Amino acid sequence: MNIRKIVLSLGLSILLALPGISSEISPDISSPSLEAVKKIHKTIKQLEINFDKYVNTEIKLKFMVNGDRQLIVLSTGNSALDLTLKKALNYQSIEGNDLIPYKVYILPIRFEKK
Repeated sequence: MNIRKIVLSLGLSILLALPGISSEISPDISSPSLEAVKKIHKTIKQLEINFDKYVNTEIKLKFMVNGDRQLIVLSTGNSALDLTLKKALNYQSIEGNDLIPYKVYILPIRFEKK
């Protein structure tokens, strides 16, 4: 009977601890700084891409900044643009003291016709 109580209480304590563990593992996702948005926008505008086929397309650029203040693209949500944007943006130096290294940021980008 005592072993049963110990196992039950141990199992219950593990179940109660799991939500706390999973919330510590999930990344902290925020909006990027204005300087980072300007740098990303400028870099994308300079790309040699036919943006006409992406009109009214919206992507969510998920990125972080490493310890050397360089942009690291994690995903774009668009397989056709993913590799191109990663090649163009990865390891670009980003200014702005409000960007926290290794924190995940999401920038929604919408392609519109001029």
